[in-house]
Amino acid sequence: HPVIVCAREFGADGFLRTTGKAVRAERLGGSPADGLFWAAGFAFSRGAVVEEVPYDAALEDLFFGEEQAMAARLWSSGWDFYAPTKVIGYHLWTRKHRPIFRENACDAQRRRERASQAAVRLMLGAPQDGLPE
Repeated sequence: HPVIVCAREFGADGFLRTTGKAVRAERLGGSPADGLFWAAGFAFSRGAVVEEVPYDAALEDLFFGEEQAMAARLWSSGWDFYAPTKVIGYHLWTRKHRPIFRENACDAQRRRERASQAAVRLMLGAPQDGLPE
């Protein structure tokens, strides 16, 4: 079944976590469904997107917050998000089976990530207080 990216929960850092939900292709009516979210691992578009809305090089070591920042920037630049009507790839949503790069981050990387997340919260108008330092 095709997958639509959906909200799952907010992490302790205040950023939304997403997940994929299978949908019956016939429920899509043969047309791509409007999407609410942009996923870095599931982004397909014309190549012009990287010229019109390039990654923000100032957001160093950003992981959680990257997709919300790009979604806001893409959408406010006129790009829309859709879910395909058929399966075109597979994404293993869990990270439990292997270590991830963030587990080996040094203090400098963690500081850069926190600064980048603060910048994204500011861009999105999200609260800065009450989040882990």
